[in-house]
Amino acid sequence: ALDGPAPWGNDDIGRRFADQHADAAEQTVQRLTDLSAKLADMGSAFAKAARTYRATDGASADAADRIRHGLGEG
Repeated sequence: ALDGPAPWGNDDIGRRFADQHADAAEQTVQRLTDLSAKLADMGSAFAKAARTYRATDGASADAADRIRHGLGEG
């Protein structure tokens, strides 16, 4: 949207509007783009954490079973 023609026009009022707001609009678009990438990275990190949790939980359950069987309780 910001790459096309100036939506506020090229007249005096439009140029003054652009002087006040165009940079902030461009910064906002860049921050939203960065946020999208960061959220995608977070999704990957949460998936990795879930895999690690499941693996650790399974290993702990297996260890508890071995202890229980070793004590003659299973």
